[in-house]
Amino acid sequence: MKIWIVQIGEPLPLNSNVRKMRSVLLAEELSARGHDITYITSAFDHVTKTWNSVDEKFIKVKEGYSFLTLKGCGYSSNVSLKRLIDHRKISKRFLHNASKMEKPDLIQVSMPPHDLAYSVVRYAKEREIPVVVDIRDLWPDYFLTVLPSKIRPLFKPFFFYEYNLLNYALKHANAITANCTNYLQWGLDHAKRKVTNKDRVFYLGFRDTAAISTLEIKNDSLMNVLDKVQGKFVVAFMGIFSITNNPSLIIETARRLKDNKDIVFVLAGDGVMLENMEKRAQGLDNVFLTGWLNLAEIAALLKVAKLGICTSDSDFEIFPNKACAYFSAALPVISSFKGELATILERDHLGINVNSSDIEGYANAVRELYENQEMRIKMAKNAREIYEKQFNTANIYKDYAGFLENIVVNEETN
Repeated sequence: MKIWIVQIGEPLPLNSNVRKMRSVLLAEELSARGHDITYITSAFDHVTKTWNSVDEKFIKVKEGYSFLTLKGCGYSSNVSLKRLIDHRKISKRFLHNASKMEKPDLIQVSMPPHDLAYSVVRYAKEREIPVVVDIRDLWPDYFLTVLPSKIRPLFKPFFFYEYNLLNYALKHANAITANCTNYLQWGLDHAKRKVTNKDRVFYLGFRDTAAISTLEIKNDSLMNVLDKVQGKFVVAFMGIFSITNNPSLIIETARRLKDNKDIVFVLAGDGVMLENMEKRAQGLDNVFLTGWLNLAEIAALLKVAKLGICTSDSDFEIFPNKACAYFSAALPVISSFKGELATILERDHLGINVNSSDIEGYANAVRELYENQEMRIKMAKNAREIYEKQFNTANIYKDYAGFLENIVVNEETN
């Protein structure tokens, strides 16, 4: 089959330092099954804020698998008008390029951005091409998170047009997938229909850290940190330093626990809050910032960690990918995210839930798992078991690829 994967938020794996994420892993699995894959993306790298390509062009990965880069305007901040303008331009460039390409048998498009999903679905429906929308984040709801929660309903009508784009994309998609259960339900609510056997949750997952070679470590800062924390009780965070995660809460938690010289916090990542994080961490000898890590470096960090932490100062109902990574490394998880992650942490005894912004709650959770080794070992065992059952990418993307194949077969027989 000829399949298009449309996704503009993931880094392109143009070199070995780039960690492959959801859409690339799916594209590779489909390619390995013999399908002709065109991965349509932005020429602008969302993570590094740099350009992968100065032109719109096809980049051949191998026979039957290519990237197509589309040109927007780029942006310097994730929360900005220029980012929205960039996505509008990308949506128009998709329609322009798609009209000149051979018609595919199936399109899978990630959401956000919702306007690109709208353009893809509109294109597909006009040509009777099966299309699947994969929900990765709740746009345009996310736009309102910059406002105090009490006044958000007052501003929602101003996004009437944006919600119309979203609703069209979800209503006319042949199937909806999502990276967690509450996201799928959110999508179905906007599509104004009930779940069918064409709608599925596929978790983000993570590669098995036990099977990742640590020979590709190139980050000197990480090597220095690993040397300093050897033999310590390491609490690890990995991800983007953003408002959603707000890892500055970890800095303040570390401040509460600074008298215990055995407990240290290692934060791996980058983002708009980096400068703020560096300032907050000054004078704390139990906090280490490593910068952005590749997959081998993440594996090396998680192998020495005792706990993984997922922070947020708001009641976000998301399932952060870092939790899958922690489960892979058999780490108990401390989290303030609501929704499905909170449910499984409690139900399957995988860690401790705390209230958002509750620094004392974070500190008490770390202290409890530090002092209660028996509890921590039991949670670690449970974490690894649930990883094997639900969060191993080796299984997830085989299932997802098969699901997409069945979408085409079912549409052809109907």
